[in-house]
Amino acid sequence: MQQAASVGHWLLYGVALIALPVSGWYWSSVAERPIMVAGLFPLPPLVDADEGMYATAKAIHTYVGWFCGVLVVGHIAAALKQHFIDRDAVLKGMLPGGNH
Repeated sequence: MQQAASVGHWLLYGVALIALPVSGWYWSSVAERPIMVAGLFPLPPLVDADEGMYATAKAIHTYVGWFCGVLVVGHIAAALKQHFIDRDAVLKGMLPGGNH
């Protein structure tokens, strides 16, 4: 269970913090739409604009987004299972003021 949790956490972090933003950046680059960072400066495009790749880039970003959502739901389900079925203190430790 701990190994599955570790893999799940790494997947969640990798998808949410790397794959989803990079796939969105790629999609924006293909569409020739700049991404502004905090309204201060635009990110440089990852690739040249390519109308022929627009649908593919959109699909990649969409599927990565859905996969991220599945990982989040799985994470929540695992935490609730541990709390209500296994009756351990993992969920309480995750909440503010919990036993860390």
